[in-house]
Amino acid sequence: MAPRVYATSAAPPTTRQLICAVWLWAGPSSVILGNAALFWQRRRLVTPRVIDIAVTKHLRPPELPLIDLPDDDHGSPWARGFTPRPAGPISECRRLRVVAHRRHIDEIDIVGWDRIWTARTEHAVYDLLPTEGPRLLDDAIRLGWVTLPLVQQLHRRSRGRRGAARSGEILSAATSGGISEGERLLHRYLKIAGITGWRANPTVRVDGRTMKGDTVFDDLRLIIEIDGFAFHSSHARFHDDRSRQNVLVGADWTVLRFTWWHLANDPDDVIRQIKKTIAMLAQRSG
Repeated sequence: MAPRVYATSAAPPTTRQLICAVWLWAGPSSVILGNAALFWQRRRLVTPRVIDIAVTKHLRPPELPLIDLPDDDHGSPWARGFTPRPAGPISECRRLRVVAHRRHIDEIDIVGWDRIWTARTEHAVYDLLPTEGPRLLDDAIRLGWVTLPLVQQLHRRSRGRRGAARSGEILSAATSGGISEGERLLHRYLKIAGITGWRANPTVRVDGRTMKGDTVFDDLRLIIEIDGFAFHSSHARFHDDRSRQNVLVGADWTVLRFTWWHLANDPDDVIRQIKKTIAMLAQRSG
C-alpha cells in the first residue's frame, strides 16, 4: 500500500485504509491534516483528493494504489454524526495524492483518533479556510465540531502563516455575522458603479408590517438583502426572514440576496446581477 506498509487482503483498499497506510509510512511523529483529517474523523463524507500529512523530515511521497470512487462521492460532504453513508455504485478508479508538509504541529493541536495522529478538528478547519471559505467554518460551527473562539485562538497563534490574512477576514466577518461588513461593501460598490436611487437601511411598510431593508430602491420596489453566517441565526430568525421575504414578494417587491463572501470575492458578479435586475424592473415599470 505504501513503502514498508502491507495489506492483509487482496481486496481493493478503502480511503480509510490508505490514510492509515500513509500515516504508518510517515511514522508515529507524523500528523494527518486538512480534508484527510476531517474524513478520518468522519466529519466529511467526500473522499479527499489529497492526503496532507505533517512530517518532521524530508520524505518523498509514495504512489498509492488505485481506489474505487463511488458514484455518490460528490454528494453532500457533511456528516451529521459518525455513521458514513452507504457507498454508491463504483464509477471510476483514481489515485489519491500524498503531500508531505515539513511542518511542526503543536501537541495541543494533535489528537489520537482511531489509533493514528490527526490534527484536531479546529486545526483542520482552520487550515482549509483560505481555500474553502466561510461555508466550511459556518457548517463546522453549526454541526458542533468547533466553536468560533477555538478557531480564533488558533488564528492568533498562526499569524504569519500562508493564508492567515484570508482566514482573518473570514473570522472577522464571522464574529459580526458578516452582515454589517457586507452592507458596507455593497454600498461602496454601488457608489463605485454609479448606481443611484437607493437608500441604506430604511423602514418600509408592507401589508401593515414595518420592515427594515438593507438597501432599498423605492421607485423600483427592489430590496437587496445581505446574508451572514448561518450559525448566528436561530430557528425563529430563520423562519422570520423567510416569512418576511414572502410578504415582500406577495406585495410585488423584488428581493435580491447576497452573502458577505459573494460581495468580498466576486463584487463584479453582484453588481452585474443588480444592474440586470434594475434594467428589467425599469423596463417593466416604463
